[in-house]
Amino acid sequence: MTAAMAPPQLVSVLVALLCVAAASPAGVGAARFVCNATAPRASTCQALVAYAPPNATTLAAVRALFQLRSHRALLASNGLPLSTPPSAPAPSPLRVRLPCLCSGGAGATFQRPTYRIRAGDTLDAIARGVFAGLVTYQDIAAANNVSDPNKIAVGQELWIPVPCSCDPVAGQPVVHYTYVVPPGASVAAIAQDFATTEATVLALNRMPDAKSLLAGQVLDVPLRACSSAISSTAIDRNLLVPNGSYILTANNCIMCGCSSYTWHCCDVSNGAAGSLIGVQAGINVVEMD
Repeated sequence: MTAAMAPPQLVSVLVALLCVAAASPAGVGAARFVCNATAPRASTCQALVAYAPPNATTLAAVRALFQLRSHRALLASNGLPLSTPPSAPAPSPLRVRLPCLCSGGAGATFQRPTYRIRAGDTLDAIARGVFAGLVTYQDIAAANNVSDPNKIAVGQELWIPVPCSCDPVAGQPVVHYTYVVPPGASVAAIAQDFATTEATVLALNRMPDAKSLLAGQVLDVPLRACSSAISSTAIDRNLLVPNGSYILTANNCIMCGCSSYTWHCCDVSNGAAGSLIGVQAGINVVEMD
Protein backbone atom coordinates (compact mmCIF):
# COMPACT_ATOMS: atom_id res chain seq x y z
CA MET A 1 0.00 0.00 0.00
CA THR A 2 1.47 3.38 -0.99
CA ALA A 3 0.84 6.69 0.72
CA ALA A 4 -1.57 7.58 -2.06
CA MET A 5 -3.55 4.45 -1.30
CA ALA A 6 -3.47 4.89 2.47
CA PRO A 7 -6.90 5.16 4.11
CA PRO A 8 -7.76 8.83 4.83
CA GLN A 9 -8.29 8.05 8.50
CA LEU A 10 -4.77 6.61 8.74
CA VAL A 11 -3.27 9.70 7.14
CA SER A 12 -5.10 11.89 9.65
CA VAL A 13 -3.82 9.69 12.48
CA LEU A 14 -0.21 10.14 11.33
CA VAL A 15 -0.77 13.91 11.20
CA ALA A 16 -2.15 13.76 14.75
CA LEU A 17 0.94 11.87 15.86
CA LEU A 18 3.12 14.62 14.39
CA CYS A 19 1.27 17.13 16.54
CA VAL A 20 1.67 14.96 19.64
CA ALA A 21 5.41 14.61 19.09
CA ALA A 22 5.78 18.35 18.57
CA ALA A 23 3.76 19.21 21.67
CA SER A 24 5.27 16.65 24.03
CA PRO A 25 7.65 18.05 26.65
CA ALA A 26 11.31 17.08 26.48
CA GLY A 27 12.13 13.80 28.14
CA VAL A 28 8.70 12.25 27.71
CA GLY A 29 9.98 9.96 24.98
CA ALA A 30 7.44 10.70 22.24
CA ALA A 31 9.17 9.92 18.96
CA ARG A 32 8.54 11.01 15.40
CA PHE A 33 10.55 9.17 12.77
CA VAL A 34 10.92 11.20 9.61
CA CYS A 35 9.76 9.33 6.53
CA ASN A 36 9.47 11.33 3.34
CA ALA A 37 9.17 8.38 0.96
CA THR A 38 6.29 8.99 -1.43
CA ALA A 39 7.14 7.02 -4.58
CA PRO A 40 5.04 3.93 -5.32
CA ARG A 41 6.14 1.02 -3.15
CA ALA A 42 8.69 3.27 -1.40
CA SER A 43 6.29 4.53 1.26
CA THR A 44 5.79 1.06 2.71
CA CYS A 45 8.44 -1.30 3.97
CA GLN A 46 9.33 -3.83 6.63
CA ALA A 47 10.90 -2.21 9.69
CA LEU A 48 12.35 -3.72 12.85
CA VAL A 49 11.37 -2.94 16.43
CA ALA A 50 13.50 -3.69 19.48
CA TYR A 51 11.19 -5.14 22.12
CA ALA A 52 12.54 -5.61 25.64
CA PRO A 53 9.87 -7.56 27.55
CA PRO A 54 9.24 -6.09 31.03
CA ASN A 55 9.09 -9.62 32.45
CA ALA A 56 10.40 -13.03 31.45
CA THR A 57 8.31 -14.37 28.60
CA THR A 58 8.38 -16.73 25.63
CA LEU A 59 8.73 -16.33 21.89
CA ALA A 60 5.11 -17.46 21.53
CA ALA A 61 3.89 -14.70 23.84
CA VAL A 62 5.81 -12.03 21.92
CA ARG A 63 4.48 -13.34 18.63
CA ALA A 64 0.92 -13.12 20.00
CA LEU A 65 1.46 -9.61 21.37
CA PHE A 66 2.59 -8.27 18.00
CA GLN A 67 0.23 -10.47 15.93
CA LEU A 68 3.05 -11.92 13.85
CA ARG A 69 1.87 -14.29 11.14
CA SER A 70 4.40 -17.00 11.86
CA HIS A 71 6.83 -18.23 14.49
CA ARG A 72 9.47 -18.58 11.79
CA ALA A 73 9.32 -14.85 11.04
CA LEU A 74 10.32 -14.09 14.63
CA LEU A 75 13.15 -16.61 14.47
CA ALA A 76 14.40 -15.13 11.20
CA SER A 77 14.49 -11.55 12.50
CA ASN A 78 16.68 -12.66 15.38
CA GLY A 79 18.88 -15.14 13.54
CA LEU A 80 17.62 -17.99 15.71
CA PRO A 81 17.71 -21.61 14.49
CA LEU A 82 14.50 -22.79 12.85
CA SER A 83 14.42 -25.61 15.39
CA THR A 84 13.84 -23.10 18.24
CA PRO A 85 10.44 -23.92 19.82
CA PRO A 86 7.74 -21.30 20.51
CA SER A 87 8.08 -22.08 24.22
CA ALA A 88 11.72 -20.90 24.24
CA PRO A 89 12.50 -17.88 26.45
CA ALA A 90 12.47 -14.61 24.54
CA PRO A 91 15.84 -12.84 24.47
CA SER A 92 15.92 -9.16 25.35
CA PRO A 93 15.75 -7.09 23.32
CA LEU A 94 14.01 -9.10 20.65
CA ARG A 95 13.79 -7.91 17.06
CA VAL A 96 10.23 -7.80 15.75
CA ARG A 97 9.59 -7.20 12.05
CA LEU A 98 6.50 -5.08 11.35
CA PRO A 99 5.02 -3.35 8.29
CA CYS A 100 5.67 0.38 8.20
CA LEU A 101 3.65 3.04 6.38
CA CYS A 102 4.92 6.55 5.67
CA SER A 103 2.55 9.47 5.20
CA GLY A 104 2.71 13.18 5.89
CA GLY A 105 6.43 13.04 6.53
CA ALA A 106 6.28 10.47 9.33
CA GLY A 107 6.10 6.71 9.68
CA ALA A 108 4.20 4.35 11.97
CA THR A 109 3.65 0.61 12.01
CA PHE A 110 0.69 -0.21 9.80
CA GLN A 111 -2.38 -1.68 11.54
CA ARG A 112 -0.25 -3.73 13.93
CA PRO A 113 0.17 -4.27 16.75
CA THR A 114 -3.23 -3.88 18.37
CA TYR A 115 -4.08 -4.37 22.02
CA ARG A 116 -7.37 -5.20 23.73
CA ILE A 117 -7.85 -3.37 27.02
CA ARG A 118 -8.09 -5.48 30.17
CA ALA A 119 -9.42 -4.64 33.61
CA GLY A 120 -7.00 -2.36 35.44
CA ASP A 121 -5.18 -1.17 32.31
CA THR A 122 -4.21 2.45 31.76
CA LEU A 123 -2.83 3.91 28.55
CA ASP A 124 0.42 4.76 30.32
CA ALA A 125 0.79 1.21 31.64
CA ILE A 126 0.12 -0.17 28.16
CA ALA A 127 2.69 2.18 26.60
CA ARG A 128 5.47 1.91 29.18
CA GLY A 129 4.76 -1.57 30.51
CA VAL A 130 3.20 -3.87 27.94
CA PHE A 131 5.01 -2.27 24.99
CA ALA A 132 8.16 -1.36 26.93
CA GLY A 133 8.24 2.34 26.10
CA LEU A 134 8.12 1.99 22.31
CA VAL A 135 5.27 4.52 22.35
CA THR A 136 3.81 7.02 24.80
CA TYR A 137 0.26 7.10 26.10
CA GLN A 138 -0.20 10.33 24.12
CA ASP A 139 0.70 8.46 20.92
CA ILE A 140 -1.88 5.77 21.66
CA ALA A 141 -4.56 8.31 22.54
CA ALA A 142 -3.99 10.30 19.34
CA ALA A 143 -3.94 7.22 17.11
CA ASN A 144 -7.22 5.93 18.53
CA ASN A 145 -9.09 9.24 18.91
CA VAL A 146 -9.19 8.89 22.69
CA SER A 147 -10.01 12.38 23.95
CA ASP A 148 -9.57 11.51 27.62
CA PRO A 149 -6.77 8.97 28.35
CA ASN A 150 -8.38 8.26 31.71
CA LYS A 151 -11.58 7.04 30.08
CA ILE A 152 -10.96 3.75 28.33
CA ALA A 153 -13.19 0.70 28.29
CA VAL A 154 -12.40 -2.94 28.99
CA GLY A 155 -12.49 -4.81 25.69
CA GLN A 156 -11.70 -1.72 23.63
CA GLU A 157 -9.16 -2.48 20.89
CA LEU A 158 -6.30 -0.04 20.44
CA TRP A 159 -3.82 0.38 17.63
CA ILE A 160 -0.28 0.82 18.96
CA PRO A 161 1.49 3.17 16.50
CA VAL A 162 5.17 2.31 16.89
CA PRO A 163 7.34 4.88 15.06
CA CYS A 164 9.23 3.60 12.02
CA SER A 165 10.66 4.75 8.70
CA CYS A 166 11.30 3.56 5.15
CA ASP A 167 13.69 6.30 4.00
CA PRO A 168 17.16 5.59 2.63
CA VAL A 169 20.05 6.97 4.68
CA ALA A 170 22.92 8.74 2.91
CA GLY A 171 21.46 7.46 -0.34
CA GLN A 172 21.63 3.83 0.74
CA PRO A 173 18.71 1.49 1.51
CA VAL A 174 18.62 0.46 5.17
CA VAL A 175 16.33 -1.31 7.59
CA HIS A 176 15.17 1.15 10.24
CA TYR A 177 15.34 -0.18 13.79
CA THR A 178 13.12 1.31 16.50
CA TYR A 179 15.32 1.18 19.60
CA VAL A 180 14.60 2.19 23.20
CA VAL A 181 17.75 3.56 24.85
CA PRO A 182 18.71 1.52 27.94
CA PRO A 183 20.12 3.17 31.09
CA GLY A 184 23.81 3.99 30.83
CA ALA A 185 23.92 3.90 27.03
CA SER A 186 25.74 6.48 24.93
CA VAL A 187 25.43 7.57 21.32
CA ALA A 188 28.95 6.30 20.67
CA ALA A 189 28.16 2.85 22.07
CA ILE A 190 24.88 2.61 20.17
CA ALA A 191 26.57 3.62 16.92
CA GLN A 192 29.29 1.03 17.47
CA ASP A 193 26.81 -1.73 18.37
CA PHE A 194 24.81 -1.19 15.20
CA ALA A 195 27.67 -0.47 12.78
CA THR A 196 26.73 3.13 12.06
CA THR A 197 28.20 6.50 13.05
CA GLU A 198 27.45 8.94 15.85
CA ALA A 199 26.80 11.65 13.28
CA THR A 200 24.22 9.48 11.52
CA VAL A 201 22.37 8.67 14.76
CA LEU A 202 22.34 12.33 15.81
CA ALA A 203 21.17 13.59 12.41
CA LEU A 204 18.51 10.92 11.93
CA ASN A 205 17.01 11.66 15.35
CA ARG A 206 17.45 15.44 15.13
CA MET A 207 19.55 15.52 18.29
CA PRO A 208 21.73 18.61 18.93
CA ASP A 209 24.54 16.59 20.50
CA ALA A 210 25.36 13.26 22.15
CA LYS A 211 24.79 14.73 25.62
CA SER A 212 21.07 15.10 24.90
CA LEU A 213 20.55 11.32 24.83
CA LEU A 214 18.10 10.11 27.49
CA ALA A 215 17.41 6.66 28.91
CA GLY A 216 14.06 5.53 27.56
CA GLN A 217 14.37 7.69 24.45
CA VAL A 218 13.12 6.00 21.29
CA LEU A 219 15.75 6.15 18.56
CA ASP A 220 15.68 5.52 14.84
CA VAL A 221 18.79 3.41 14.19
CA PRO A 222 19.64 2.52 10.57
CA LEU A 223 20.79 -1.06 10.07
CA ARG A 224 22.92 -1.74 7.03
CA ALA A 225 21.34 -4.55 5.06
CA CYS A 226 22.30 -7.08 2.45
CA SER A 227 20.91 -6.48 -1.00
CA SER A 228 19.62 -9.27 -3.18
CA ALA A 229 19.74 -10.40 -6.78
CA ILE A 230 16.05 -11.27 -6.86
CA SER A 231 14.34 -10.50 -10.16
CA SER A 232 13.01 -6.95 -10.47
CA THR A 233 9.59 -8.40 -11.32
CA ALA A 234 9.31 -10.48 -8.14
CA ILE A 235 6.97 -9.47 -5.31
CA ASP A 236 9.90 -9.39 -2.86
CA ARG A 237 12.27 -7.58 -5.22
CA ASN A 238 13.05 -4.90 -2.61
CA LEU A 239 14.10 -7.48 -0.04
CA LEU A 240 16.51 -6.11 2.58
CA VAL A 241 18.07 -8.39 5.18
CA PRO A 242 19.96 -6.89 8.15
CA ASN A 243 23.26 -8.37 9.26
CA GLY A 244 22.90 -11.33 11.60
CA SER A 245 19.40 -12.24 10.45
CA TYR A 246 17.66 -14.03 7.62
CA ILE A 247 14.35 -13.93 5.79
CA LEU A 248 12.25 -16.79 4.46
CA THR A 249 10.92 -16.01 1.01
CA ALA A 250 9.35 -17.82 -1.96
CA ASN A 251 6.61 -19.27 0.25
CA ASN A 252 9.15 -20.30 2.89
CA CYS A 253 11.15 -22.24 0.31
CA ILE A 254 14.25 -20.04 0.32
CA MET A 255 16.23 -18.78 3.29
CA CYS A 256 18.12 -15.55 2.57
CA GLY A 257 20.70 -14.81 5.22
CA CYS A 258 22.90 -11.74 5.62
CA SER A 259 26.56 -11.64 6.57
CA SER A 260 28.72 -8.52 6.88
CA TYR A 261 31.42 -10.42 4.99
CA THR A 262 29.98 -9.56 1.56
CA TRP A 263 26.71 -7.65 2.22
CA HIS A 264 24.89 -9.65 -0.44
CA CYS A 265 22.23 -12.33 -0.25
CA CYS A 266 19.79 -14.36 -2.32
CA ASP A 267 22.10 -14.83 -5.27
CA VAL A 268 20.95 -16.87 -8.23
CA SER A 269 23.53 -19.32 -9.58
CA ASN A 270 22.87 -20.54 -13.12
CA GLY A 271 19.17 -20.64 -12.34
CA ALA A 272 19.63 -23.73 -10.17
CA ALA A 273 17.00 -23.70 -7.43
CA GLY A 274 18.19 -24.83 -4.04
CA SER A 275 21.86 -24.24 -4.74
CA LEU A 276 24.05 -23.37 -1.77
CA ILE A 277 25.44 -20.02 -2.83
CA GLY A 278 28.16 -18.05 -1.11
CA VAL A 279 28.45 -20.49 1.78
CA GLN A 280 32.10 -19.66 2.26
CA ALA A 281 31.13 -16.01 2.63
CA GLY A 282 28.75 -16.88 5.44
CA ILE A 283 25.61 -16.44 3.36
CA ASN A 284 22.88 -19.01 3.74
CA VAL A 285 20.67 -19.46 0.70
CA VAL A 286 19.02 -22.85 0.87
CA GLU A 287 15.91 -24.57 -0.37
CA MET A 288 13.71 -25.71 2.51
CA ASP A 289 11.01 -28.33 2.78
